Amino acid sequence: MKPNAQNTLLPRVLALLVFSVTAIPFARAESVKVGDPLPPWSEGCLDIHHINTGRGESSFIIMPDGTTMLVDAGAVAEKPRWSPEARPDASRAPGEWIARYIARAMRATPKKTVSYAMLSHFHIDHMGALSKNTPDSRIGPYKASGITEVADFVPFEKIIDRAWPDYKGRGGPWNDAKMKNYRKFVDWQIANKGMKAERFKVGVNNQITLGNNPAKYPNFEIRNLSNDGIVWTGTGAETRDALGEHTTSGNKCSIAFRLAYGKFKYFSGGDLDCRGAETGGVNIEAEVARASGRVDVIKANHHGNYDANGPDFMRALSPRVVIIDTLGASQPSMNVWRRLRDKALFPERPDVFATNLMEATALAMNEKPEKVSVHSHVVVRVSPGGEKYFVYRVTDTDESGRVQSVHGPYTSR
Repeated sequence: MKPNAQNTLLPRVLALLVFSVTAIPFARAESVKVGDPLPPWSEGCLDIHHINTGRGESSFIIMPDGTTMLVDAGAVAEKPRWSPEARPDASRAPGEWIARYIARAMRATPKKTVSYAMLSHFHIDHMGALSKNTPDSRIGPYKASGITEVADFVPFEKIIDRAWPDYKGRGGPWNDAKMKNYRKFVDWQIANKGMKAERFKVGVNNQITLGNNPAKYPNFEIRNLSNDGIVWTGTGAETRDALGEHTTSGNKCSIAFRLAYGKFKYFSGGDLDCRGAETGGVNIEAEVARASGRVDVIKANHHGNYDANGPDFMRALSPRVVIIDTLGASQPSMNVWRRLRDKALFPERPDVFATNLMEATALAMNEKPEKVSVHSHVVVRVSPGGEKYFVYRVTDTDESGRVQSVHGPYTSR
């Protein structure tokens, strides 16, 4: 064999060996049965956990090298009459339940800190509410609710939000009690715990990156799609202002990003919606979806509410799996559900998973509740390299991590 042929062959052999070793834990994950505990994350895999507390939206991502990201940590102050029961129960606040969940999820990661904490926007079901009963933080001079409570138990290395450091822009309010408490939290964590803070930068793919072994996973990327009505054009890091002179709600100004791992792609867009009347006809979620392009899995916008996940948005993303962080009886709304079943939009109907689907809502949808999940954590696990993925429904009534159902393997597109 010629020397140059040996030089070409050796890296390929080594790469094959590395892939074979990292694929072994995923092969074990493929054999998971209903009733088994979900195996922990292993290096090379990508995990996306949609955490159900019944009191707000939260997801947790473990990247292929063990870098982690918490996206939102909602905590409504009291139980709304239209919402399901607290999960696992009401003995702890949502922030503490989220912290306990992610601590278990990080058992095999190199660090036991959250690499990135991100707030998609500043609403209580995404960041935490304040009430007369909200306790003081265990570590700092602020109240502990939602995102601020999670940090009492698990340290954050960096927090990324819509508007640091001046907290100005579209979609306030900027000076209510919860925002004042949050800003006090950020300032104290920076001064006393070494946490860093940044504003989410639209268009770039180098703000949220692998921190442990990036060279090993060159096919991993998080692209920042939108914030405050500013949207990536799809070219380089260029952006444009999709809302122009229009001042609008915090929902339309939500952070959105696209995660890519090899062929696998995932979309998350907070509470973006499709209403255009208040913004001169601009359908912001459709604008963002067109910038993203087709993906495999989406977290549905605005909890599957009636004003989101419009046909242009769905057509542009064309997901195979839709995960809805539902919080009440009206979610998903019937118009959204009919859209997800529309063969004109989806020749291959997407599989739908809801964290908190109420039984009455499922009956109105003419679906068996267990088919779309009454309540559970929903976990997406992607194979090393991103070629395929599974979806697991995991029990939320205790902390056993038992698998309720297994879906897949799906082939990434």
